[in-house]
Amino acid sequence: FVVRQGTRSVELTRLAAQKSADIVFLGRRPDHASMLLSEAAESVIREAPCSVFLAPIRSAADYRRILVPVDFSDHSREALEVACAIAVDAPGTEVIAVNVYHVPQGWHKSGSSYEEFAAIMKGHAERHWREFQPKVKTQGAACEIRFVLGDEVPATILSVADAVDASLIVVGSHGRTRTAAFLLGHVADTVCAQSTRPILCVKRKGEVVNLLQAILQFYGFGE
Repeated sequence: FVVRQGTRSVELTRLAAQKSADIVFLGRRPDHASMLLSEAAESVIREAPCSVFLAPIRSAADYRRILVPVDFSDHSREALEVACAIAVDAPGTEVIAVNVYHVPQGWHKSGSSYEEFAAIMKGHAERHWREFQPKVKTQGAACEIRFVLGDEVPATILSVADAVDASLIVVGSHGRTRTAAFLLGHVADTVCAQSTRPILCVKRKGEVVNLLQAILQFYGFGE
């Protein structure tokens, strides 16, 4: 039991680093339409050097249907592997990966209809999944994939979570600071802030992207 004086988010993040924590567990109050995640909790999710678990009040620790957003990056692969590991320990648990694809601006210049271009983009997503899937260490857990068309990725992910009644969302995160998240438009931040379901935000231990790194990534100079 540790008592610290100071700003909650700063001290929690500092303590997680000092203790070399693997995960930080946070409770959250009942959600209302006008209430998003507290600023302190958002800061911890963004800046903690480890994974963060958000548990809404009165949520049961029974995760039978796990939703994992995937964009075929290494971070989403790691999140999917964590979800599969949870499923292996709880037989009967479903793991549902969801990829949100969209029709880019300027599609009309291709000469194809919107529906035709959407089908092309879905085909690309399906190809990426076929290349991505063998890299995932599922440990024998069953995993299905859903491809969903949507322009607003976080909103689409939350809509799918409602549709499948997910008992847990596992999302990969780059661990960006506030300024970096603003520049890069971080999907994980929005999903964590707006979901009323339990969420496990998976981060590589010790990885926090600062503003300089974000600028380099934005202009294509880094991963």
